Amino acid sequence: MIAYACAAAGLTAGAALWLAGRRQATDLHLTSGELPVPGLPAPLAGLTILHLSDLHLRRRSDLTPLTALAREAAPDLVFITGDLVGGRGGTSRAVAFLQSLAGFAVYCCPGNADYAKDGRSEPDLAGWRATGVHVLVNQAEPLPGSSAWVVGVDDPHRHRDDLTAALAAVPPDAFVILLAHSPDVILRPGAQRARLVFCGHTHGGQVCLPGGFAPYTHAHVPRRYASGVNSWGQSLVVTSRGVGVTRLPVRLFCPPQATRWLLRSG
Repeated sequence: MIAYACAAAGLTAGAALWLAGRRQATDLHLTSGELPVPGLPAPLAGLTILHLSDLHLRRRSDLTPLTALAREAAPDLVFITGDLVGGRGGTSRAVAFLQSLAGFAVYCCPGNADYAKDGRSEPDLAGWRATGVHVLVNQAEPLPGSSAWVVGVDDPHRHRDDLTAALAAVPPDAFVILLAHSPDVILRPGAQRARLVFCGHTHGGQVCLPGGFAPYTHAHVPRRYASGVNSWGQSLVVTSRGVGVTRLPVRLFCPPQATRWLLRSG
């Protein structure tokens, strides 16, 4: 009888955690923060950036909340750091979402989930670019109106990134903003040239212990780089917990994240 009661209590607790995790997985709100950046070029001071990552879109994904969130943020720039696609039908939904951002200056790079699991199918980069988005795959572009460059690499998690090639055209004295799917990019030679790094991939752990401790980060960098803003030498590394989920459709003590950042001189 005692064993039965304990089992029933365990099932009840498990069901409660599952329901809580399902609720937390959809509890997406726009948050705001400031990034004080040493050496920030004067034209970038006061600039606002909407950082999105790990959307993991599928056929039935509702784009309305995401689009409304972007309109609410009204950013100067939108950075999307990979994993737009999350399953069947996600390729077309990713294009539809990028189309909904018409009017914004959007820069993005691909992540590991944007490739098919067999590794043979590549993301629909042509479809992404057709929406007017700046898709940077081991490439760099000057940011209009400033001395800054935006550099984007292919997925570091599967070692598709080539930071050396991406930085090849960037002047040595340029202020570099680096977009990469995984924070592991900071382990690459040349990463110290970036003063700002935006990334995702880790989901902040997705299923965490109370207090947000992530037992598993899916990355090789120290655990603190799994989410939030952290220093790496002279760089600021901004790791998003991401919008969506993967594997299990739950989040615990690790809500989804879409952040509007205001750049300030450090």
